Amino acid sequence: MSNLPKITVVCSGIRVKSWKKFYDNLSDSEIDFEIIMTGNIKPKFTLPSNFKFIYSNVKPAQCIEIGVRNASSDLIIFLADDMKCDNKFLDKMYESYNINCSENDALGCLFMKFNKLWDDEQYKYWPNIKNSPHMPMGLMLNKALFHKIGGLDKRFIAIYWDLDILLRVMENGGSYYVCKSAVCEEIFPLFDYLFLRYRSYINLIGRKINKYLFNKVLFPSLWRAYGETDRETLDSFWVKEYSSAEISDQIHLLDSEYYAIKDNKIHFKQRLKKVSSYTDNNILEISQSESGRWN
Repeated sequence: MSNLPKITVVCSGIRVKSWKKFYDNLSDSEIDFEIIMTGNIKPKFTLPSNFKFIYSNVKPAQCIEIGVRNASSDLIIFLADDMKCDNKFLDKMYESYNINCSENDALGCLFMKFNKLWDDEQYKYWPNIKNSPHMPMGLMLNKALFHKIGGLDKRFIAIYWDLDILLRVMENGGSYYVCKSAVCEEIFPLFDYLFLRYRSYINLIGRKINKYLFNKVLFPSLWRAYGETDRETLDSFWVKEYSSAEISDQIHLLDSEYYAIKDNKIHFKQRLKKVSSYTDNNILEISQSESGRWN
């Protein structure tokens, strides 16, 4: 390993039992890399020299910000500790970034769930809506660009912050590219997998039992806990709702001003609210702005 890795993998992590497999999976690549995992469950085993754990009990999104601030390399990539990446994943991402991207651009990969690759529409901000932008999986960008656009907005609790970052990259004049030879897959524990895979059948057993299964029994999920809240936060930064009459008046907007129109909503290319960045004050100890728990 060199003193300066070429890629820093940044994660918020609580699934400690999966970390060895996660590390071995990424180590299939030949490139020098480091992992920075931030969370509130300490591993009970020795980590490799290029795997850094930072203990913090702050909200998951803030853990990501902490990880980036401790990154050694110029390039960062955001993954999750329940992900499995295909062979030579980091090598392929690094090569694709160098071929396609400038320092103002960002790169992503393909995504697989339940052993099936997502189709093109599933990556969109609004699926099946013309001109709705594609959103990232395995977002990779220059660390200097991350800081230039303000880092994470501290109003996010756990998820959707990566979509906001990419939209700000594009607002800043950058482009988004996809490395179609690199695939990451979300891995579920067996019990979680069965219920999520066949959720339509589970819905038949009743709302109360269904809610208990998904919120109490299954593996802790940031998506289940904070998906609705964080999506509303994301939309508030980029989407404005109008009446039908107002929408008619807005149609004259040039394409350069918005991405897409869905129902009575317009997804603008310019952020509607200023980024609320993290400060250094007690960043490891206190959740800034909205707070949230891991489980």
